[in-house]
Amino acid sequence: MKKKNEMKTKSSYRFIPLTGAIRQILNEQKELSAKYNSEYVFVNLFGRPILQDKLRELWHRVLKKTDVRYRKMYCTRHTFATWAIKAGEPIDYIAKIMGHADTSMIHKRYTKYIKNLTRKDGSLFEKFYSENVSKKDKKDDKGTI
Repeated sequence: MKKKNEMKTKSSYRFIPLTGAIRQILNEQKELSAKYNSEYVFVNLFGRPILQDKLRELWHRVLKKTDVRYRKMYCTRHTFATWAIKAGEPIDYIAKIMGHADTSMIHKRYTKYIKNLTRKDGSLFEKFYSENVSKKDKKDDKGTI
Protein backbone atom coordinates (compact mmCIF):
# COMPACT_ATOMS: atom_id res chain seq x y z
CA MET A 1 0.00 0.00 0.00
CA LYS A 2 1.26 3.49 -0.86
CA LYS A 3 1.48 5.90 2.06
CA LYS A 4 0.97 9.64 1.68
CA ASN A 5 4.16 11.30 2.82
CA GLU A 6 3.48 14.90 1.90
CA MET A 7 0.62 17.11 2.91
CA LYS A 8 -1.13 19.76 0.84
CA THR A 9 0.07 22.68 2.99
CA LYS A 10 2.22 23.27 6.08
CA SER A 11 -0.94 23.79 8.15
CA SER A 12 -2.12 20.32 7.07
CA TYR A 13 0.35 18.93 9.62
CA ARG A 14 -1.49 19.36 12.87
CA PHE A 15 -2.11 17.98 16.31
CA ILE A 16 -5.75 17.14 16.91
CA PRO A 17 -6.66 16.84 20.59
CA LEU A 18 -8.94 13.93 21.38
CA THR A 19 -11.84 14.68 23.69
CA GLY A 20 -13.08 12.04 26.11
CA ALA A 21 -15.92 10.90 23.84
CA ILE A 22 -13.74 10.66 20.73
CA ARG A 23 -10.97 8.91 22.66
CA GLN A 24 -13.49 6.33 23.93
CA ILE A 25 -14.81 5.64 20.41
CA LEU A 26 -11.28 5.21 19.03
CA ASN A 27 -10.28 2.93 21.90
CA GLU A 28 -13.35 0.75 21.30
CA GLN A 29 -12.49 0.53 17.59
CA LYS A 30 -8.87 -0.25 18.44
CA GLU A 31 -10.04 -3.18 20.58
CA LEU A 32 -12.15 -4.48 17.68
CA SER A 33 -9.18 -4.22 15.32
CA ALA A 34 -6.60 -5.65 17.76
CA LYS A 35 -7.02 -9.22 16.50
CA TYR A 36 -5.52 -8.14 13.15
CA ASN A 37 -2.30 -6.93 14.75
CA SER A 38 -2.26 -3.90 12.43
CA GLU A 39 -0.78 -0.46 12.93
CA TYR A 40 -4.15 0.91 11.75
CA VAL A 41 -7.29 1.35 13.83
CA PHE A 42 -9.75 1.08 10.95
CA VAL A 43 -9.12 -2.07 8.93
CA ASN A 44 -11.00 -4.34 6.55
CA LEU A 45 -11.79 -8.02 7.24
CA PHE A 46 -8.24 -8.94 6.23
CA GLY A 47 -6.60 -6.51 8.68
CA ARG A 48 -5.51 -4.12 5.96
CA PRO A 49 -6.35 -0.39 5.84
CA ILE A 50 -9.70 0.43 4.31
CA LEU A 51 -9.14 1.85 0.83
CA GLN A 52 -10.78 5.17 0.04
CA ASP A 53 -12.84 3.76 -2.84
CA LYS A 54 -14.21 0.99 -0.61
CA LEU A 55 -14.94 3.47 2.16
CA ARG A 56 -16.85 5.63 -0.31
CA GLU A 57 -18.86 2.59 -1.40
CA LEU A 58 -19.69 1.76 2.22
CA TRP A 59 -20.62 5.41 2.84
CA HIS A 60 -23.11 5.31 -0.06
CA ARG A 61 -24.59 2.06 1.22
CA VAL A 62 -25.07 3.33 4.79
CA LEU A 63 -26.69 6.58 3.65
CA LYS A 64 -29.08 4.66 1.42
CA LYS A 65 -30.04 2.15 4.15
CA THR A 66 -30.68 4.93 6.66
CA ASP A 67 -32.62 7.12 4.22
CA VAL A 68 -30.20 9.98 4.80
CA ARG A 69 -29.94 12.37 1.86
CA TYR A 70 -26.71 11.76 -0.06
CA ARG A 71 -23.74 13.97 0.69
CA LYS A 72 -20.03 13.52 0.17
CA MET A 73 -17.96 12.28 3.09
CA TYR A 74 -16.04 15.53 2.86
CA CYS A 75 -19.17 17.31 4.11
CA THR A 76 -18.51 15.89 7.58
CA ARG A 77 -15.83 18.60 7.87
CA HIS A 78 -18.56 21.19 7.47
CA THR A 79 -20.70 19.41 10.03
CA PHE A 80 -17.82 19.53 12.50
CA ALA A 81 -17.22 23.21 11.83
CA THR A 82 -20.86 24.26 12.21
CA TRP A 83 -21.38 22.16 15.34
CA ALA A 84 -18.18 23.49 16.90
CA ILE A 85 -19.20 27.08 16.13
CA LYS A 86 -22.70 26.55 17.50
CA ALA A 87 -21.20 24.98 20.63
CA GLY A 88 -19.17 28.17 21.14
CA GLU A 89 -15.67 26.87 20.39
CA PRO A 90 -13.19 29.66 19.60
CA ILE A 91 -12.88 30.34 15.88
CA ASP A 92 -9.07 30.14 15.98
CA TYR A 93 -9.28 26.67 17.57
CA ILE A 94 -11.67 25.47 14.84
CA ALA A 95 -9.44 26.86 12.08
CA LYS A 96 -6.40 25.15 13.59
CA ILE A 97 -8.15 21.78 13.92
CA MET A 98 -9.38 21.99 10.33
CA GLY A 99 -5.89 22.77 9.05
CA HIS A 100 -6.48 26.36 7.96
CA ALA A 101 -3.56 28.77 8.13
CA ASP A 102 -5.78 31.42 9.76
CA THR A 103 -9.41 32.12 10.62
CA SER A 104 -10.35 33.84 7.36
CA MET A 105 -11.83 30.70 5.77
CA ILE A 106 -13.95 30.00 8.84
CA HIS A 107 -15.31 33.55 8.79
CA LYS A 108 -15.88 33.45 5.04
CA ARG A 109 -17.64 30.06 4.95
CA TYR A 110 -19.39 29.86 8.33
CA THR A 111 -20.30 33.44 9.28
CA LYS A 112 -24.01 32.64 9.41
CA TYR A 113 -23.39 30.04 12.12
CA ILE A 114 -21.33 32.29 14.41
CA LYS A 115 -23.46 33.06 17.43
CA ASN A 116 -24.77 36.60 17.55
CA LEU A 117 -23.17 37.55 14.25
CA THR A 118 -26.56 38.03 12.64
CA ARG A 119 -29.57 40.10 13.70
CA LYS A 120 -28.25 41.12 17.13
CA ASP A 121 -24.80 42.47 16.38
CA GLY A 122 -23.64 44.76 19.16
CA SER A 123 -26.00 43.35 21.76
CA LEU A 124 -23.25 41.54 23.67
CA PHE A 125 -21.25 44.75 23.93
CA GLU A 126 -24.38 46.63 24.99
CA LYS A 127 -25.02 44.05 27.72
CA PHE A 128 -21.40 44.21 28.92
CA TYR A 129 -21.46 47.99 28.91
CA SER A 130 -24.72 48.25 30.83
CA GLU A 131 -23.60 45.68 33.41
CA ASN A 132 -20.18 47.16 33.96
CA VAL A 133 -19.43 50.63 32.69
CA SER A 134 -22.78 52.37 33.06
CA LYS A 135 -23.13 51.21 36.69
CA LYS A 136 -19.69 52.64 37.43
CA ASP A 137 -20.70 55.95 35.80
CA LYS A 138 -23.75 56.19 38.01
CA LYS A 139 -21.60 55.75 41.11
CA ASP A 140 -19.01 58.29 39.97
CA ASP A 141 -19.94 61.59 41.69
CA LYS A 142 -17.66 63.62 39.45
CA GLY A 143 -19.41 62.47 36.26
CA THR A 144 -16.16 61.34 34.65
CA ILE A 145 -15.74 58.23 32.61
